Amino acid sequence: MPVDFSGKAVLVTGATRGIGTAIAKAFARAGAHVTITARELARGWAVRQELEQAGATFDVIKADLSRSLDYDEIVAAARERLGRLDVLVNNAAVIPRDRAVGIIETTDDEWFETMTVNVDAVFGLSQAAARVMKDQGAGTIVNISSEMGVFADAVAIPYAVSKAAVIQMTRAMALDLAPFGIRVNAVAPGETRTAMMEEGLRARGIDVDEGLRRLAGRVPLKRIASVDEVAASVLFIASDAASYITGAVLAHDGGTTATGPGGTVADHLAD
Repeated sequence: MPVDFSGKAVLVTGATRGIGTAIAKAFARAGAHVTITARELARGWAVRQELEQAGATFDVIKADLSRSLDYDEIVAAARERLGRLDVLVNNAAVIPRDRAVGIIETTDDEWFETMTVNVDAVFGLSQAAARVMKDQGAGTIVNISSEMGVFADAVAIPYAVSKAAVIQMTRAMALDLAPFGIRVNAVAPGETRTAMMEEGLRARGIDVDEGLRRLAGRVPLKRIASVDEVAASVLFIASDAASYITGAVLAHDGGTTATGPGGTVADHLAD
């Protein structure tokens, strides 16, 4: 079903690569005015230039969500052009890709950075957006969680804990904000082919094609998702087609959370 976000203002965090870029582009193609946050401004401008050449309106805010920020300022900047904010997509996240991170291996810096970006920023930006959306009488927040927020993975403890927190935060915020016409949902991707995933495989000394084959072997649909497929789920849950859905966690994982993980990611890469 085609979705139309013409005249809508959308803020997407962490949108200079991978899933975040695909989400931002999908909203722009659907007619929205899109604002993204970028840790590296040059990468944000590259995305902006690509979309503006296609006729989309697009803004970039430099923001390192691993640091203490004024979330109200980010939201204010995102609503400046249209005077409103219709959709917030909390996509920005960090995860160590070059090594297994269990409880013993996790450093203090890794733990605090993961919680700051993956949990604190989701809360802070959602709070700031909710104030605006409450005044509007409508709005939608979409949080990007992960299949690892549903089942545990011993090799990515900070990330798994943070994404589980995002799911519970989504449900609690949905109940809290429903009286104001604000919907809050989460999308929980499974294995998705991104440049970051490929870099992680190479860092482990694994051929990319072979690593993707092994990871696909644990998915009931027997393939890895594309970033555009994840973006399509985000647009659906944010659209009027999902107007009666709030507090939901949309599993975008090819069926893995329906069956359980069947071992950790490291187990499958070691097969």
